[in-house]
Amino acid sequence: MDGNYVRDHSEAGGAWTKMPRAADNRASYAGYAKLLLATGPSAKKGMENQGGVPVYHLAGRLDIDQVASVDPRTHRSMKAKGVTAFDCDQWIDGQGRTIRFEQHMDMRGMPSANKILFSEFGPVETFDAPTAS
Repeated sequence: MDGNYVRDHSEAGGAWTKMPRAADNRASYAGYAKLLLATGPSAKKGMENQGGVPVYHLAGRLDIDQVASVDPRTHRSMKAKGVTAFDCDQWIDGQGRTIRFEQHMDMRGMPSANKILFSEFGPVETFDAPTAS
């Protein structure tokens, strides 16, 4: 994919706008899971329930340079802000999908967090890119 398509929902029937997508704008959540598992047995926190869904919880501390291979854009951004390592939590459902992902770190001495929730998974869809206005 050569871009991200964004729709302005502030007005009814908002137009689609094509935003350039950097080559390194790709986070591999499967890659994060592998990195967490590679930290050792302590990363395996066990089964939990998230929003009524049974999930497996992984958690651990990752060195910023480990992240370069699975999330180059985040690696570059965090490194530029002085992050050397961060705590990471990931919850994976029975189909192997990440449903929740969190990163906690200090950026230039300030506590910071990224939290992502995924829901309402449906079948894989294929479609043409919308026309940009």
